[in-house]
Amino acid sequence: MSNLIAGDDATAPIVSLGLLGIVYGFSVCLFGTTVWVLLFQRGDRKINAPMLIAAVMLWIFSTCRMFIGFALTIDAFVNHIDEPLGPEIALSNFAGSAALLDNAVYGMATLVGDAVVIYRCYVVWDRFDIIVLPTMGWCASFAMVAWILNSLAQSIIDPNQGLILYATTLSTNLLATVLLAFRLWRADRDAQKINSPHGSLQPLLIVVMESGALYTIMLILAMVSMLNFLAMEFVVNTILPAMISITFSMIFIRVGLFRNQEHMQYNRRSFPLSNLEFKDLNLDSSNQISSTATMENSTVNMKSFQSLGGHLTGSSNCRV
Repeated sequence: MSNLIAGDDATAPIVSLGLLGIVYGFSVCLFGTTVWVLLFQRGDRKINAPMLIAAVMLWIFSTCRMFIGFALTIDAFVNHIDEPLGPEIALSNFAGSAALLDNAVYGMATLVGDAVVIYRCYVVWDRFDIIVLPTMGWCASFAMVAWILNSLAQSIIDPNQGLILYATTLSTNLLATVLLAFRLWRADRDAQKINSPHGSLQPLLIVVMESGALYTIMLILAMVSMLNFLAMEFVVNTILPAMISITFSMIFIRVGLFRNQEHMQYNRRSFPLSNLEFKDLNLDSSNQISSTATMENSTVNMKSFQSLGGHLTGSSNCRV
């Protein structure tokens, strides 16, 4: 079984580290942009703490996997190069503490990624019943992660466990993504019907679908490779946490930039008018005709206006 996992001459870990370095580089750049958007491009809004925490956690997980992978590979090729089976035997020892930590990091990254999608789904729907099935799938994934880690600690490697974990993760993520995309599509369609002044939600819908499709393809590839070529699954599994960070950073960035654009457009439609006061005018000293006109509180706040069906509603206090 070990030869099927790490590949001949431990080629799978070497290839996986090379790809991980590339993917991790992209994830770091996107993580930095995500933090910049959430912290410094939020305008007068509060910091989106849940999304910021999730972004930091996903980056930490991908970073941990990067360092653990390098540490395991260096140890295998330095300290086990003269053993009969070479470094491959060391890299196939999933019962070691470092290997267990590596797999635990992958499990936590998967759970956090799915939790973020479920949270977004709840936010846009504002209904608990919508997320019942995705939450059940998340609980099943959590149970599978615990089961796999327990089996690995006992040196039990069962590909069926990995298949079940990939299947539950895929179904959970796919269901939550479809619900989220459907809600955005319906909201955009309803807004177009009433000629809403706010921008279209199609850019958000596209990035949600793109990110969901990318993650879905990676999970399907992992499932297929586990059935036919375990060494390839080793590679896919290694880069998955970094891919999770990338897919969700894409959404963080696009959503943040979209909200900022909407906020700026919204502010352009808001402008205060100065108070106008007309003092006494003595037009004829003999008749002492005076005319006083006063206008007070003639400030128009366009933020209080809502465009609905072609009607504007607002309040103004005008006295002449």
